[in-house]
Amino acid sequence: MKWRALLLGGVLVLGACGGGGGGGAGQGSSPGTDDTGKSCDGFCADAGAPIFLTQADVKRILAQALHQADALGAAQATIAVVDRVGNVLAVHQKGGGQILRITTDDPNEVRAALDGLTIPAEFSPDKLAALAKAITGAYLSSEGNAFSTRTANQIVQEHFNPGERNQPSGPLFGVQFSQLACSDFMMEFADDPNNRVGPQRSPLGMSADPGGMPLYKDGTVVGGIGVLSDGLYGIDKNILNNDRDQDEMIAVAGTFGFAAPKPRRADRITVEGKTFRFADIDFENLPVSPADAPAYETLGGMLVPINGYYKVSGDPDTDILPGTAFTTAASGVRAVQAGDYPPDDVADFQALQAFTFVDENNNVR
Repeated sequence: MKWRALLLGGVLVLGACGGGGGGGAGQGSSPGTDDTGKSCDGFCADAGAPIFLTQADVKRILAQALHQADALGAAQATIAVVDRVGNVLAVHQKGGGQILRITTDDPNEVRAALDGLTIPAEFSPDKLAALAKAITGAYLSSEGNAFSTRTANQIVQEHFNPGERNQPSGPLFGVQFSQLACSDFMMEFADDPNNRVGPQRSPLGMSADPGGMPLYKDGTVVGGIGVLSDGLYGIDKNILNNDRDQDEMIAVAGTFGFAAPKPRRADRITVEGKTFRFADIDFENLPVSPADAPAYETLGGMLVPINGYYKVSGDPDTDILPGTAFTTAASGVRAVQAGDYPPDDVADFQALQAFTFVDENNNVR
């Protein structure tokens, strides 16, 4: 278990070289550097002052997303924001709960299993879907790569690319079933604000439905945003077309000021000669500028709970939470230190700048 913890920790703090090369951050994007101007290569999160989403940051993200939902005429929208290890920082619902229909856009698919299933609003499927999308954006991204749920859609299906017959499965085929509550490694006190070490579980695993994006500050991942506004949750079998997906447009607006540095985005990365997808929309294509969003307190809707994941008291000033700083013990992931393992192993791990998972008492899991 300890060796597995180290391996998983290495994945979470992955600092690939994909962020190299030219190009600025772009309007609304986080810079690809820390607060000293140093280029992020995997260690910005633990290089100096803790980097995390503040309560003011979360309010701004929600306001930008809600402002865009209003501009799009979305009668309903559920928006979730999480930190780097999956702690729920806020879930805001505009227009009440939604029913959810599970779907695929491929008319030739065999209609079986869950396809076409409609889940009533009383089961809160919109909240669960938005949360799964937010967690996907946070968990699949790093200082070296930024992946969205649209990226996930491309790389988790039975063929890569989807729709290309006689091709091998996607590079992360099957990962959509990870992070479920039944995992023996997921933490189970996600709605306890005093116990926030991660990684936290996702109610629906990893999502492949557009509308989940990573959030960055000072070049490092600090969380994710997920949106459900159209009542649909599924996979896209045709990745060759561009669309104006309402969930994705609202989520992209929410990332303004916290968007992935452009050189790190999935659409700058190729695998087997194929370019990954990231988003079919950018800030300049939105109906209104996220920079013009009013204060969160002036917008409609309300914070809503998710049983087992997020509690509300009715006071946004206490219900909207700050994130934990990744690579600190409070997040459940920190650098290996003396006493964690036998001395020879600690020396080897520290030479590799390895990280490990810890529990709420800062003991190695």
